[in-house]
Amino acid sequence: MSDPVRVNLAPLLRYRDRIAQGLAGGGDGNPIRRAFRQWAHIYRAFLQRRFNRFSRGGGDWKPLAKSTILGRRASRGGTRRQKITRARKTEARAASRLDKLTAKGQGGSEKADRARGQIARAAKTIREQPTMAGISILRDKGLLFNVTAPDFTGAPGQLQEDIPFGMRVGFGGPARHPDGTATIADIAGFHQKGGPHLPIRKIIVPPDDPTQRKMASVMDTALQTLAGEA
Repeated sequence: MSDPVRVNLAPLLRYRDRIAQGLAGGGDGNPIRRAFRQWAHIYRAFLQRRFNRFSRGGGDWKPLAKSTILGRRASRGGTRRQKITRARKTEARAASRLDKLTAKGQGGSEKADRARGQIARAAKTIREQPTMAGISILRDKGLLFNVTAPDFTGAPGQLQEDIPFGMRVGFGGPARHPDGTATIADIAGFHQKGGPHLPIRKIIVPPDDPTQRKMASVMDTALQTLAGEA
């Protein structure tokens, strides 16, 4: 006959209760809840890296329409038509000077070379309108991109909420886009879902494998911390 073995389950029960507390959303000092907030930071950093890459043509977002590009160009110092008109006038004047110099037997002079240079530069300006150089998709004012900043600052359109079993992260709030009545969150939703005349350009997507591994590592550390406390 053996003596009964007694096991003190109190530490294990404390460990269980602290995990349940963190999962439920309670306790700012709970390592589980702190891990969830780290998850939010890690996830938004992933979103912003992806946004940056896709906005520059490195993903599957449909390129901007030429009319949109022209509108962006217009806000940066003249419309396409104005630039082409100026370039053609410059080209015509330079060509006229070159003709006169050539007629005088001065086709090899420095003045003639300068005229040829002006003609070449004007032709290049005409040829390059419009282009995507310097134009990023969904980054005209930077509002959507700024929402994905890793640090939660409560910036217009930025959303972060403690919820049971995790965090809610993304676009939200009443902040309106300066160009209309729709909120920043509405604009993000329009691009997320697409429409009859709007291609789908998803901003909120599941984390990739490296991001998931980083998040898992953070939670492993939180569980180890809880075990030590218990």
